[in-house]
Amino acid sequence: MNDNASPVLFHETLRGLPGWLGTVFVVVGVTGAVVLLLLAREHVAEPVFWLAAGPAVAAAVLAPLAIAMWRLETVVRPGMLAVHLRPFRKREIPLSDVESCEAQKYRPIRDYFGWGWRVGAGGQALTVPGRHGVPLLLRGGARLLISSRRSEELAAVIRSAPLHP
Repeated sequence: MNDNASPVLFHETLRGLPGWLGTVFVVVGVTGAVVLLLLAREHVAEPVFWLAAGPAVAAAVLAPLAIAMWRLETVVRPGMLAVHLRPFRKREIPLSDVESCEAQKYRPIRDYFGWGWRVGAGGQALTVPGRHGVPLLLRGGARLLISSRRSEELAAVIRSAPLHP
């Protein structure tokens, strides 16, 4: 779908973590990678060292960076709901595939085992810290919960939006 083709009916971007905590994660990850390399500096020239330490160093830097960049962006346009868990997955759902939706409170840890792109007893979920969301029942029986601090507004827009652009 062309993002500029139709007007935005709803837009919300939620941070996965407060900015300061994301910064802490990145600093701790980079510091951990540097410490690992300093402690093993006599082995750095050995190829076997990089087979073991290379993935650990990459994970120590990249995982916190991904967590710090984590955002959930929800956009509703006529005919389309787009949810993007940055920097990872984007999903576009035709509004004609949404059979029902309503705003509700949920418990991310208990219901979906945490935050992010999750699977729980209620189906799939795109969650960030918070307790409000909009569970969707999609054509074919699939379920998807989308975190939203404006869950009442999101559900109302999804229900009232035109099904076609």
